[in-house]
Amino acid sequence: MCIVLTAIFFSFVFLKPYIPSHRLLFTFFFLYTIMLPGYLAALRFSPWAKGVLRVLTSFVFGTMIAYSILFIAALFHLDVRLFGLIIPVIVLALGVWLGLRPADRDDTGVASRMESGPLSRAPAAILIALIVAVSLMVISRGDPLIYTGDSPDHIAYIRTISRTHEAFPDQFYYHDGGTLTHDIRKGMGQVLWGAVNAMTGNDDVAAVWPIMSLISSIFTIVALFCAGILLFGSASIGLTAAFLFVLFYDGGLRGYHLTMGAAGYLFGRTFFIAALACLPIAIARKRSGYMLVAIVSAIAAAMTHVAHFAALMFIALVFALSNLIGPGEERRSVRFRRWLLFGAATLCLLVPYFVFRYVRDYAPNNALHSHVQGVLYLTDKLYVLNPLVFIQAAGPLGILAAISIIFLWKKSRSDGNLRLLLNGMLAVYVLLFNPLWYPYLLEKMSYLLFRFEFAVPSMLPCACLLHELWSKMRGRNPELSPFGAVVAFTAAAVLLGPPLLKTPAEFAYGGRMQGRDVEASYRSLNDLFHCIQEKCPPGAVIASDPITSFGIPAFTDAYVICPYDQHATPNDSTAVTRIVDCRRMFSPGIPLGDIRDVLVEYGAEYLVINGRIPPGVGTMYWKPDAKSARALSERLRGPESPFEIIFESLGVTMAKLRANEPSTSSARSPAPLPFLGDSIDARTAASLTSSGISDIRIAAVQPGRAEAARGDTLSMNVTWVALDRCALSSYIASVRFDTGFPKNALYRESLGKPYRKLLELFTRHRYRFRIDFQPLGGMSPPDTWPPMREVRDRVSVAIPQDIAPGTYTISLKLGKITQFPNYSLKDIMTDDDVYGGSIVSTIRVSRGSSNSR
Repeated sequence: MCIVLTAIFFSFVFLKPYIPSHRLLFTFFFLYTIMLPGYLAALRFSPWAKGVLRVLTSFVFGTMIAYSILFIAALFHLDVRLFGLIIPVIVLALGVWLGLRPADRDDTGVASRMESGPLSRAPAAILIALIVAVSLMVISRGDPLIYTGDSPDHIAYIRTISRTHEAFPDQFYYHDGGTLTHDIRKGMGQVLWGAVNAMTGNDDVAAVWPIMSLISSIFTIVALFCAGILLFGSASIGLTAAFLFVLFYDGGLRGYHLTMGAAGYLFGRTFFIAALACLPIAIARKRSGYMLVAIVSAIAAAMTHVAHFAALMFIALVFALSNLIGPGEERRSVRFRRWLLFGAATLCLLVPYFVFRYVRDYAPNNALHSHVQGVLYLTDKLYVLNPLVFIQAAGPLGILAAISIIFLWKKSRSDGNLRLLLNGMLAVYVLLFNPLWYPYLLEKMSYLLFRFEFAVPSMLPCACLLHELWSKMRGRNPELSPFGAVVAFTAAAVLLGPPLLKTPAEFAYGGRMQGRDVEASYRSLNDLFHCIQEKCPPGAVIASDPITSFGIPAFTDAYVICPYDQHATPNDSTAVTRIVDCRRMFSPGIPLGDIRDVLVEYGAEYLVINGRIPPGVGTMYWKPDAKSARALSERLRGPESPFEIIFESLGVTMAKLRANEPSTSSARSPAPLPFLGDSIDARTAASLTSSGISDIRIAAVQPGRAEAARGDTLSMNVTWVALDRCALSSYIASVRFDTGFPKNALYRESLGKPYRKLLELFTRHRYRFRIDFQPLGGMSPPDTWPPMREVRDRVSVAIPQDIAPGTYTISLKLGKITQFPNYSLKDIMTDDDVYGGSIVSTIRVSRGSSNSR
């Protein structure tokens, strides 16, 4: 059979120019290069694994074989396509080995209660139905490829590997290198996808990105199902965990986590879950196969994303300490030695990879990105992880998992694996919410700490809790009291019910939502990408705004000057400089000669102006709007322009820089800035309203009118004044509208926000709303404002339909954007929060809707 499959493989290799389906080629090469050798290795090293568990172990072993080959290719700078020549040798060698020495398939002993024998028909049918449903959703919907998502970043990197055949490319976004090229966040997962795609002979990654994401999502579902069987001997718990993952985790079916599963960290979850599921059994019983699967899974997870290594080592340590204080004193020393074996073996086998990656690819964090963020301040020096950031990552499952500790604690006394999971969850909470060491850990680990929410996947304890409630309803669970069952059921219904009820209306994979993100999707720029591929030579450098630049390397063979801000700043010390230089090209009044200088500085030949970016798309620094894009496009058509227009359609313009054409003097003359007003004196400036930033004041705020209706769009003129030159940063302004609300005897000022939120929930009226905006759209931010000059800004506010009618105070505050918000206890519990600024005006809002400005 191995010979036949290998012959078919080589037939596909030689005939691939004649096979029109890129997806078919990619799928076949994945099955042959990953699943087939993994299946043969699983037969040899884990013959006790049957059914679904064999599918999982085949994926784990196959991925690890591929990682090993590709890591050697990275070490010696070999072509990743050699992977396609080595795999057939391994397949034939494993086939011969199994033929000469069949694996021991004795199913007796320790594993009998979990993996021996086929699944009963019902769980198998339900699992298959879930996988089929997920497959149909992912393939039919695909990734929307939104401007601000993670997918374009990974697609661009995988495309570069597919094109250059380098495991870790020397150039990625930038033609001139740059530290972003050496990005420690990229791991072997991208190398694997790039190597498989390179075998197809097609550099396009976006076309097969749904296949990659589907593979990742399916195996995450399979891993959760196997975890339920391995840890609890229950297929129903495994199925429940898989359904919870699909329905609720990271937005559930109202989000796109299933279509983005090929991203590095998301892809690594399968191996993390497999290691977590096998480890307790490997430690509790002497069975080398489980230990091997746990070690291989841990290595694969760490090589996919370093955050999984940190989480696994932490959880393994917690499990080891739990073993020392748990029951069964006579076996504690033996179990502890096995924990040490797992940790030592995993670490030693990963040392070469980590040394290679950190020596070659580590770049210190950019100063603007390494500031404190995503925390809850208790004092100025003591803070913990912002619980809202934690909940945002884990969703309602994160809260329900925390609640499950209370109701599952009694059962954990008799269930060792459940006890380990609950101890692991408690340890994660202590790690993330203890102010004594969290500031130190955040300084050392930065955003990796946010990933610890998956150290114990929340859907596993939630599935255990739901299983206990079901058993109680059937009269088979005397350990859970009737009162406890009622409370637990209520908590589950409150947390899971509303998202589930909203899913049909907000279903992200159906026809109603299919066009929701079209405007904010890179799919809307297909005509531009087609033009770049046709008219620009491979390796051309293109200047554009950060959002458009972020997508260009993902869908073309071109390089850019700068990528998107949040993805650029963590590892690239040049990123913010590049973002600001690109901003200069779009700034009002910039001379055309200066635009030319920016392109020449970075070796760019082309300029792309994207006027299709919707107003709702947010950035940390800047983006062009339709007006500024149109103005720049018109200037490029002038007689003194050093550019030639080569593409123009629906607000998008692409121009080529003419070679060796000198700039005229008028091309160097800056135009007057239309937003600058009168100069003011120091005494007048000192009396102006505070903005929240010490060197910036609010001179005036003028709403378009004194009364508006729900559903209207209100225009507001804002006049700023900078007292001095401001530092370069990411500035954001918040306009908030507040009105009074009923207060009864339960109201306390110290709990004002929860009170108001509950009141809004029951009355279905909001008494506060806020919009955030970048001053002057970010195109001319405060660091460019001349001191002691009025700066005239304008913002449009859409008044929500669900607010209560009444008189609203308008407050304005200027601050700095962080990717993850920082709060204090006051911000969470009281209405006097971080977004509250100086009151600058009032407006009356009526019930009617006139839609007038």
